[in-house]
Amino acid sequence: EYPSGVHHKGLASNYLVHSLKPRQGVHLKLVSNKYFSLPKHPNLPIVMIAAGNGISMFRGIMLDRIREENKNNWMFLSAKNKQDFFYEKEFSEFSAKGYLSSSICLTRQDEASSESKPS
Repeated sequence: EYPSGVHHKGLASNYLVHSLKPRQGVHLKLVSNKYFSLPKHPNLPIVMIAAGNGISMFRGIMLDRIREENKNNWMFLSAKNKQDFFYEKEFSEFSAKGYLSSSICLTRQDEASSESKPS
């Protein structure tokens, strides 16, 4: 479901699905980031800031945190408009169930309908 009517294709997934032939190999280089890690104790709070870098990785983090029954999760999201807020329904459910507190800033929404909605 794409409210804007625009179908966004992921860069890597689109390449894998449409550019490769069956059984064609792909060379990958996995690089770990020693400066990024979640707290070792799962009950410690986290703050997630998605300011133009998307929220897909935070979706995975939230699913892990929910599995651990952790409700100390904060997210600050900046998107151009409501149509650019992918996973809105899922993140709204996280908030409704008490797993996520969020503040959303829509930067290019017209003034009459702009919103910043803490939850």
